[in-house]
Amino acid sequence: MLESAKKLREKIQSIRRQIHMNPELAYLERETSTLIENELKGAGINHIRHVSDTGIVADIGVTDPTFVLRADMDALPIQEESSAAYASRKEGIMHACGHDAHVACLLGAAYLLAETEFSGRVRLIFQPSEETADEEGKSGAVRMVEQGALEGAGAIVALHVDASASPGTILIDEGPVAASMDEFEMLIEGVGCHGAYPHRGIDPIFIASQVLGYLYGIVPRYIDPVEKALISIGKVCAGHAANIIPSQVEIRGTIRTFSGEVREKIFRKISNTSKLVDGLGGSCHLRFVDSVPMIRNDPGIVFIVKEVIKEMLGEAALKSMKPEMGSEDFGVYLKTTPGAVFHLGVALEDASHQI
Repeated sequence: MLESAKKLREKIQSIRRQIHMNPELAYLERETSTLIENELKGAGINHIRHVSDTGIVADIGVTDPTFVLRADMDALPIQEESSAAYASRKEGIMHACGHDAHVACLLGAAYLLAETEFSGRVRLIFQPSEETADEEGKSGAVRMVEQGALEGAGAIVALHVDASASPGTILIDEGPVAASMDEFEMLIEGVGCHGAYPHRGIDPIFIASQVLGYLYGIVPRYIDPVEKALISIGKVCAGHAANIIPSQVEIRGTIRTFSGEVREKIFRKISNTSKLVDGLGGSCHLRFVDSVPMIRNDPGIVFIVKEVIKEMLGEAALKSMKPEMGSEDFGVYLKTTPGAVFHLGVALEDASHQI
């Protein structure tokens, strides 16, 4: 199978570049979805159904057990700065997280499996919207599970490209490998006034400065130092003029944890912000959003993946996978189905080389 895969190199590379040139944001991956469906049908795979509009589920084989392979499809709202011939052709959108490679790899697997005799069924999931959620706060994985993509599944595996690992290496370990992710939105309200007369209002920026110090102090001062946890603030927004104290400040941040107990403690501490704001004369409106569960690799599935890697690439290709604070919604699938995610090394030794 490895030799057969090598023969597909140019085809997979071409597909990856085509997707990279035409990136699409979450739940808008229509061109990508059409490309995938056409490639699957061209390979003789006809058990195809659309899920959550742009998502695709395709089965190879008709009997259980069902083993699932998943790739995500969506791009990010980032402007690509590249001289590559296959750089993004869409203003302000690019595949900055490797999902173009994930789709190309899964299509490569589809080509190989379509020509291979095996018992059981392999299900291919091409998932929309891994990077964000819809208006109901549901990511692509949640929508796929709700609409039956895992029905009858016995196991699920996904890969993610890793730009820090050498090409030809696979990183995988059992247990926790990616943190859970929660976001919070906080609106601090005061009373706006002229900057020359701050005593006539209630300055929400002053209050927010105290709140930020408290938020940044939660993990180092209220969480056991041996636990893995993180609070990062990504947005602080207020005001329109240098001499006007605004009436409100918006703060948004992310929470990363590996423990349900730690997660709940951080939630409680962040909720205490309202007491601090009240004491300074303002009011606080807090909302937690966009929860993504942690990824815990199943030991049995990890063992299978490791054995395949050793057989196909040799034991030297197998590397350890350290837990990281990055998150992705693959953990949604693991709530009901044992599985594992592994990293595929794609680091470039020569920065001028293009893949």
